[in-house]
Amino acid sequence: MIQIQFKDSITQELVRQAVIRSVSGAQIIANKNVGASPSIFIGDHCPDDRHYQKVIVFGPTPRVSGTPTPLATLSGSGAGLHFTFAEHPLTQNLYLRERFFERYDFAREWNHLGYGRIDPTPGTPWSVASKEVAGATMISVWDEPGRSVLWYNRNVGPIDGFDWRMIEDFISDYRATGVYPLTSLPVLSEIPADCTAAVTFRIDCDENIESGRPLFELYKKRGHPFSLAVKTNQPIEAGSVKLMQEILSAGGSVVSHSHTHACDWGESPDRPGPKSKGAKWEAETSREILGRVLESGGRHFPVRYAVSPFHQNPERSVRGILEGGLEAFVGGIICNDPEYLMARAGFVPFVKGSVSHSQQCMLHGDSYHQAGNSISVYEAALESALKTETFFGYLDHPLSSYQYGWKDEAERLKVHTDFLDLIASKPGLWFASLSDTLDFLWDRAHSSVSIMGDQVQLTRGSSRSLKSLAVRWKGHRLNW
Repeated sequence: MIQIQFKDSITQELVRQAVIRSVSGAQIIANKNVGASPSIFIGDHCPDDRHYQKVIVFGPTPRVSGTPTPLATLSGSGAGLHFTFAEHPLTQNLYLRERFFERYDFAREWNHLGYGRIDPTPGTPWSVASKEVAGATMISVWDEPGRSVLWYNRNVGPIDGFDWRMIEDFISDYRATGVYPLTSLPVLSEIPADCTAAVTFRIDCDENIESGRPLFELYKKRGHPFSLAVKTNQPIEAGSVKLMQEILSAGGSVVSHSHTHACDWGESPDRPGPKSKGAKWEAETSREILGRVLESGGRHFPVRYAVSPFHQNPERSVRGILEGGLEAFVGGIICNDPEYLMARAGFVPFVKGSVSHSQQCMLHGDSYHQAGNSISVYEAALESALKTETFFGYLDHPLSSYQYGWKDEAERLKVHTDFLDLIASKPGLWFASLSDTLDFLWDRAHSSVSIMGDQVQLTRGSSRSLKSLAVRWKGHRLNW
C-alpha cells in the first residue's frame, strides 16, 4: 500500500491523483486510515519510520545517509534536466535524455514532446524545490539493504512528463528481486493488453468541417480510424453531415469541441475571444447539436467526450462540462492550466468524476517548416510514447481561412503519409479512434488493481471498451 503525505493541500491532491492514475485508488491509503500498513511512502520529506521499504520524495533534498546514485543533473546551460545512466533500471525506459524547464515547438503554446513546464524559481507546486547550479544532481536514488529512496527536485515531481515512467518503475519493478528484495506494487499500463503501443489522431474543426475530407480519405485508405472534434456554432451543411456519417461508418468518431470555442469554456467573460453562457451551456448545446446531426443518418452515437477549446481547462470549466454531460476530455498543453496536463490519463484533480487525457502533439505546417521540413520531433514524440507505454495522441486542423502553416493540401498529405509510414513500422500498435481511446481510458480509470497474497487482482468497473487491460509488476507485463 502507498501513503501520500504533503504539507501543501494542492500538492497533495495533484500528486495523489497522479499516483491513482497509475496504481488505482485501491492501493492508496487515506491519511486517516492509521490502521493500515503502507510499504511505500510518497511525500515532501523522508520519514524517519524505517518500515517504509520505498520512499519517493518530491521537494527539498531528503536527509538520507549513504551515497546517492544521480539519475539526472541540471544541464550545462541550466535550462533543464539531463538524464544520466541510461542502463539504470529507473532510466532505461526513457527515450528522451533531456527535459527542458520550458520547451515550445509552436509559439509559446505547444510542446510536441508532451511534457509540462518546470518553474526554475522555487515557490509553487510546479517549481524546483531548491535552485541548483549547472551540473548539480536533480534526481537521485539511495539504495540501502532494506530501503530505497528516490528524490526528484520539484514539488510535484514529474506528474506532467515522460519521466513519470521512473516513478511507476520504482513502485512496480525496482529491486523486486535480488539479495534484498523490496515490496513492489502493480501499475496499470496505459496501453491495452496484447498491444505494444497505442495511437489516436483527430482534427479539431474550429471551422469548415468539410475541408477535412482529403485527410479523412488518406486515413481511410490506410485503414486507420479518423476522428473529428467539432465546434457546433458554425454552418454544418449537408456535406459536413455526410462526412461525419462516413467517418462513423469507417470506425471513426465525432466528439465535441464546445459550441462557440470560447476561452475557458466560456467561464472567463473578461478573456479575449468568443463569449458564451458558461461551460455547462457550452457542453449541453454542443451535445444536443451533434447528437441531432449524427442521428440524422439513423445512427445513434453518444456524445460524451470533448476536446477542450484552446486546451484550456480551469477547474470551474471542468466542473461545468461534467455537469453538461461531457464525461471525459482531451486537454493539457504546456501554457494552460498545469493541473490538467498529466503524464497518465485518469480522474482529474479537484473535480470528482471527470476523466482527462493530455495530448499536445500538433502535426502542423508551422512546426514542420521550423524544423527544416522534418518530422524528427514527431518521430521523437512517438518513440518516447512507445518507450514509456503512453497512449499517444496527435492532431491537425481542417484547412480553411487559416492554413496552419501548410503550403497546400498536397504538402500536408505528404507529411501525414510520411508519419503514417513511421507508425506502420511499429508492430503490435493499436490505431484507435478518439472515442475508442477515451472508452478504454475511461475503463482503465474505473478499474482497481491490488495484491492479494502474491497474486495481482484486477477489478474492472466499466466495460465501454472491448480492449483488455494490462498490468506491469516485477518486470513482467500481465494481461487481463
